[in-house]
Amino acid sequence: MMYDLMIEQWKDDKFGYEQERDRLLNAGHFGEPIRILNTKIDMCRQFIQFLKRCEKQEMELLKESEE
Repeated sequence: MMYDLMIEQWKDDKFGYEQERDRLLNAGHFGEPIRILNTKIDMCRQFIQFLKRCEKQEMELLKESEE
């Protein structure tokens, strides 16, 4: 469904931010760039959870309408 594609895109974005954060941490960088990346990762995580809830709710509504 539509949600699957959006969830996958946000997971890809989150993975990219995690890779960048890990690269910076491994290079010994700390501070603001890491906080920004952690914030982006958390925002992606929260939005993915939101999309999953929407998908679940839509599936429940579709099931109810079929009954």
